[in-house]
Amino acid sequence: MFPFDIKYLLVDAYFFKEKFVTGICNAGLHVISKMRKDARLLSLYSGQQKSRGRRRKFSGKFNADELEDIYTDSPDITLRASIAYSMALKQNILVVVVRKKRSDAKIMEAYLFSTDIFMAPIDVYQYYRARFQIEFVIRDAKQHAGLAHCQSRSKERIDFHINISFAAINIAKIKEQERLAGSAKSVTCSIATQHVRHHNEMLIQSIFPILGLDPLEFKSHPCYEQALSFGAVHA
Repeated sequence: MFPFDIKYLLVDAYFFKEKFVTGICNAGLHVISKMRKDARLLSLYSGQQKSRGRRRKFSGKFNADELEDIYTDSPDITLRASIAYSMALKQNILVVVVRKKRSDAKIMEAYLFSTDIFMAPIDVYQYYRARFQIEFVIRDAKQHAGLAHCQSRSKERIDFHINISFAAINIAKIKEQERLAGSAKSVTCSIATQHVRHHNEMLIQSIFPILGLDPLEFKSHPCYEQALSFGAVHA
């Protein structure tokens, strides 16, 4: 079972499947994810019902153009939300349409959903946006900090290895912020840049003693910083 303070599972559009979503909901969590724009959605009928016969459930195909805009903290991004029935998931979901206005005045749309129909639409958008920040950290840890290199079967050792990998990423970002502090450049914490800079520094410290040169004497030279940033994504 999941801890009591965890209520939502954020996944990508690949998991927009009835078997997966139903299983997660039965486990006690709600799913927040993305879906295709052409997903089959039906709007719920809220009008007056007939006195006889089967009650009407749906009013037709879901149409985001009929909904009102919900403004966000960004002037270029608005939301449109409504509860609809998903034919693929076989349940009611909260559909949140994210509309972003590009510089060329074109409108880009993305369809998000949550199985928690009482959730605020702005929370669905912010939760899903935060998911990408988490993915960036995991990507950097896998590519540059050996997150997936642990071969131990011990729970404690795996936990230690994961913590060390993420700690290395955090330290690298802090060092990058300190290096760019006070400069006119925008602070872009690229782990790939840190990797290249440390590699170049190791080469300099290895080659200079062979040539009879002291690396400490050249650290104040402008070309030293240029040498460290050789091949870096963000110099």
